[in-house]
Amino acid sequence: MAHLVRINHDHESTFELEKDSTTFGRDKSCDIIIDKYENISREHCGFRRYEDKTYSVTDFGSFNGTFVNGERLFEEHKLKHGDTIKICDEIELRFEDTDSKEFEILQRLQEREDELKKQQDKDKKSPKNSPGRMIDELEQKLEKKDFKSLMNEIVSETKEAQQKKKNESKDDDDFENKYTDFQR
Repeated sequence: MAHLVRINHDHESTFELEKDSTTFGRDKSCDIIIDKYENISREHCGFRRYEDKTYSVTDFGSFNGTFVNGERLFEEHKLKHGDTIKICDEIELRFEDTDSKEFEILQRLQEREDELKKQQDKDKKSPKNSPGRMIDELEQKLEKKDFKSLMNEIVSETKEAQQKKKNESKDDDDFENKYTDFQR
């Protein structure tokens, strides 16, 4: 179900978008009536629900405008979960659609982030080579350097490790040759 949450007020107000078409304004015929602000038009804007359960907002030619994520509307605008809607300078709302894919993805990301934080806290108490500690060290390096220089450093360290391994392998071959010569 989708709803609008008022976010610039002392207490959160929620307006459910239960109908296929919901009007917003000062007029008594509107579905959501906000009559204490003169800057809001009698019929300011409207919200529409489509068959595919997506939503849009349209400004009805109001003088003071309707804005989505800071952009003034001049035509119908499809809404996404988390969009901010501003009705003139008076009312700011957040569009929340708990049935949307965006909401589901954000929920999963939040759950994953919480899991990672728990793992990092656990890893900080464990040995130096734990994944969480290694991620923290990488993040610290990234903060200090730009990505390109960090990648160059990693490539350089990798080449050094490969050269060292190659030298060790060569030393092993030399030892085998000397040992074989000694046995003859």
